[in-house]
Amino acid sequence: MRVLALLCLGAVSVRVGARQTPKALLINLPKHEERFRTVKEQLDAAEVTYEKANAVDGRQLTVADQERKVTALGRALMTPGMIGCFLSHRACWERCVEMDNGPIIVFEDDVVLADNFTAMLHAAMDELPDDWDVLLLGALGAVHPNYYFFNGLHAFMAGGLRWPRGARQAFYGKKPVAVHTPLRPFGTHAYVISPAGAKKLLQAAPRANYHVDVVAWGLRKLKLFAVHPLLAKQTHGDTTIGGMHDRSWLPEIIIDPYTGTDFAWAWNAPLIQIGGRGGLLLTSGRSVGTFLVGVLSSLALMKWPLLPAKWVSEAVRLLVARILLGLTLATTTVVYSLLTALIWQQQPRPLPAADTPAPSIEDGPAPTAEASAEDASTTAATAELSA
Repeated sequence: MRVLALLCLGAVSVRVGARQTPKALLINLPKHEERFRTVKEQLDAAEVTYEKANAVDGRQLTVADQERKVTALGRALMTPGMIGCFLSHRACWERCVEMDNGPIIVFEDDVVLADNFTAMLHAAMDELPDDWDVLLLGALGAVHPNYYFFNGLHAFMAGGLRWPRGARQAFYGKKPVAVHTPLRPFGTHAYVISPAGAKKLLQAAPRANYHVDVVAWGLRKLKLFAVHPLLAKQTHGDTTIGGMHDRSWLPEIIIDPYTGTDFAWAWNAPLIQIGGRGGLLLTSGRSVGTFLVGVLSSLALMKWPLLPAKWVSEAVRLLVARILLGLTLATTTVVYSLLTALIWQQQPRPLPAADTPAPSIEDGPAPTAEASAEDASTTAATAELSA
């Protein structure tokens, strides 16, 4: 079967012949040289032309930058890494619109490409409709065309679900590569974006408000597709978006072989940070663990007397159990409400006119177009991208 798939890919490669692989932007913080070299070797081997896109370091943003580029709730509850990641991808979308030379590929510097990446990419792009916006080459979450398991619950809680069109054909079809509309994907480590798709995202997400993948891939008007099988995964190494610094005590078990998600990474994913940098960090693991401990403890108190009845009466025990359960449910409701408020769709903003280039960070905003300067998101990193 594998031999047949390779023969089909070879036939596709011959057919597309002169097709050119879209140019890639590789997001990388300058201090992470080893990560850049690792991905560079893969792109060189795949003969993918790329441009290094210096990532935005959220810790280096000034207060004025944050007020202009991040929502008020985002400034209060996002980690610096989450902000930097969002603005880095937004700069890539701006670059795609600026180039206006067809689609581009966006990679993060922890991506791992599949074997025969280029031929499979060409085959997948041949399957896309003419009006496509984004093609996910790698993804997390409910992206498999046939099963979801626990990813289904994650998708339901995040919202932004899509009807999984083409899923059965992608899974049961005989093509070595297929595209389909995923139920609710996450992850931005590898995707192809068209200028039209970039414009939609720039208008719908003018400022950073939460994890970029949760916001962008939850936009229903975006014509989003995913490739099957996935052509890229993540190393899930040291994360730059926040989370606990020491996760060595967590087991590194692959919990989703299709996407390559491991338990330690998923447990450590940051949800919100209360109180700004250095404040209380709620990761997905801490939130789920606190909820389970609270619920199970309250149920245990209701069912079993942990102390002799002469010390604590049954009425007091039940009261404590109910208070604990109520506090657990109330806290969970508050956290979920904050998450919902964070990812609430922003008011779309029109893009600057094509013949009016956005001012650079050195020039500053034009005195008569202050609002347009805000929309342009012109940070130093964006200026380096546009160089």
